[in-house]
Amino acid sequence: AFAGVVAAGLEPPAGQSGGRREVILAAATGRQLREFPAAPYGGAVAAGPGTVVVVGPRAVADYATATGRILWRRSTGGSGQAWHLYNGAIYVTDSGSGAAAARITAVRRIDLRTGAEHLIRLAGGASGTFSEVAGGYLMFSGPAGVQAYDSQGRPRWNQPGAAVELAASGQDTVYLVSGSHLLGVDAATGAVLSRSAISVAASLYWVTGGIAVGLD
Repeated sequence: AFAGVVAAGLEPPAGQSGGRREVILAAATGRQLREFPAAPYGGAVAAGPGTVVVVGPRAVADYATATGRILWRRSTGGSGQAWHLYNGAIYVTDSGSGAAAARITAVRRIDLRTGAEHLIRLAGGASGTFSEVAGGYLMFSGPAGVQAYDSQGRPRWNQPGAAVELAASGQDTVYLVSGSHLLGVDAATGAVLSRSAISVAASLYWVTGGIAVGLD
């Protein structure tokens, strides 16, 4: 749900050709305004009565809601790229072979309003999965644990044997599952700020303002 519009992802029935579509509806009436091609785990990431930014199979594009005209389009390479939103931008992997590539060599930062793009080249490449962006730092979960890179692609810290659970909304904290604990970690330094029982992670849904919300 966005300001004035609702986005709904539709998959074609089994056996029928065609990929996922993102349908934009007027929030007040439910009237269909437009539909756009979307990636299987993509779709609308920013929308309103005027424009819609959609993660498609091979690109992120901004469309005029009324006409469907492309305002800007940025290629993301191969299908299946992982992405995360942070501070008015979308960060998309550029691994050449999808989100599950053995080494992710770069991440594209695309401004959701203007389409301005910056390629962040990761020094040495990151292994595993692009898991989160917190405080402007990029987090990857893989065999070596959690690796963090800054906005210039430089390695900052590593937490062995851990995996990213989620990031705190509006804060520079990321939560990691490590052994029998859920760790609250400073995104910039990797310093452990809090430690909870692993049972908390099973129901953890959202963290904001220092309060954890769980679905039990």
